[in-house]
Amino acid sequence: MYKRGGPRGDKYAPKGSKDHFPAVSIDQIAVTGPRQREGIGPYILLWILRLVDAKISPLLGCRYIAADAYDEESNHNFFLKAGFFPVPDDWMRSKDQVPRKNGARRIKMIYDLKGKPY
Repeated sequence: MYKRGGPRGDKYAPKGSKDHFPAVSIDQIAVTGPRQREGIGPYILLWILRLVDAKISPLLGCRYIAADAYDEESNHNFFLKAGFFPVPDDWMRSKDQVPRKNGARRIKMIYDLKGKPY
């Protein structure tokens, strides 16, 4: 659950929500080393976006998909190219702001299913 409001304003939060709204969270997307840079990752992400939009969102009533882009430029750009936007730290719960064990900062990215580019 993410705080209502954020970079796009309260009007995008579901009706009836007071402080939070539901979002589907992508835990990890990975392509094995020898197969990286072959365009597999974007296909996996597109499949996830379409699955959530067609099957999961109608059942759960969620409008957003959330993902973590760790503080590496390639991870951040991967989600930006897919239509995700970064969420400010003050828009998240405090437990979502914990850095990885190696010290890398997580950048929470969110995708608006209503503005889907695919």
